[in-house]
Amino acid sequence: MSDDGRREWVAANQDAFTELLIPRAFLAASAVADEPTAPDELNTRLCTASGSRPAAGNCVRVDWPVDLLRPLADYADSCERAWSGPVWSTARVAAEALAGHARHAAEMEA
Repeated sequence: MSDDGRREWVAANQDAFTELLIPRAFLAASAVADEPTAPDELNTRLCTASGSRPAAGNCVRVDWPVDLLRPLADYADSCERAWSGPVWSTARVAAEALAGHARHAAEMEA
């Protein structure tokens, strides 16, 4: 694709994505936890997010589809409730933060 074609594609699709910071602790926990199970499309996106652009601190920066913000927030809420015990404490905090961040981003995009 030429540079002009890429610019046109990005301009046409930029509203379909938003930049999101996903905590690495959440990505790591969701990759190894038995429950809850992420829906297929979320799972695919979360698996590829770990290779995304690094961000400040313990997060990765991803371009996330706007239509998957609310499902991500719901999944992160489920993770926060399901992950218990001291081993999961950091992941729970990350899930709570991600749920709030995704929900806020969804409201801003609406």
